[in-house]
Amino acid sequence: MSLKGFKVLSSLPDPAVITDLAARDAIAAIGRPWKIKHLATDMVLLLVPPGEFKMGSPAQESWRNDDETQHQRVIRKAFYLGVTPVTVTEWAAVMGGARPDKNHYMRPIENLSWNDCKAFLAQAGGDLRLPTEAEWEYACRAGTKTPFAFGASVNPSQVHYGGGSFDTPYASTDCGQFPANPWGFHDMHGNIWEWCEDAYGPYPDRGTEEAEQVGDGSGARVVRGGCWYFIAGSCRSASRGHLAPAFANDFFGFRVARSLID
Repeated sequence: MSLKGFKVLSSLPDPAVITDLAARDAIAAIGRPWKIKHLATDMVLLLVPPGEFKMGSPAQESWRNDDETQHQRVIRKAFYLGVTPVTVTEWAAVMGGARPDKNHYMRPIENLSWNDCKAFLAQAGGDLRLPTEAEWEYACRAGTKTPFAFGASVNPSQVHYGGGSFDTPYASTDCGQFPANPWGFHDMHGNIWEWCEDAYGPYPDRGTEEAEQVGDGSGARVVRGGCWYFIAGSCRSASRGHLAPAFANDFFGFRVARSLID
């Protein structure tokens, strides 16, 4: 496997991180390194195994929106995904700019449009990309079927979310401060909304596989995961948002993905 621009940190999944034996076996069976580091930025990525899951939410799920029609989805190819959203320091390593403030260097880079994310990826090297929406939810769920990877509900010790009011002095927090999900990914619920590759559209038009709706680049793009300002319900595994690709504000960042390359 070509891993130009990366360093292998661990060939096999750490049992302390991937506690489920079946998940460890599925990852090990791929025969590719589990944990790698992007040398230009020090971003760490973990290997996600292929599989099948129910995307969207059941009709009875609290906070559910009409665009979350539950359907079977297949991830046919393993892929890598960033352990956390891209941080201020990782962004600066590629895009330059002022030296990150020591109190914010591990915060997620924010105030980004989808177009900004694509500009970063074009310069970062290593064949990095945005995750598809299906890949994102699959990795967020990490084998779980509940509204959150942590169960039917969450509390502020598990997820960084808000009450939808600026009366509370909330902001994003350092990446990786909250517990990882069962596959080792941090901050997929809360902290910062994350852009995905997909153009937004209704699920019934998408089929069952993970191919994204790319469109012509001008339509609304998907954001996932909720953030520090929004209520817990917006941080559910199935929750979806969508915005114009040129839109940016303090709520939006991203994490990187990478396909397997022989």
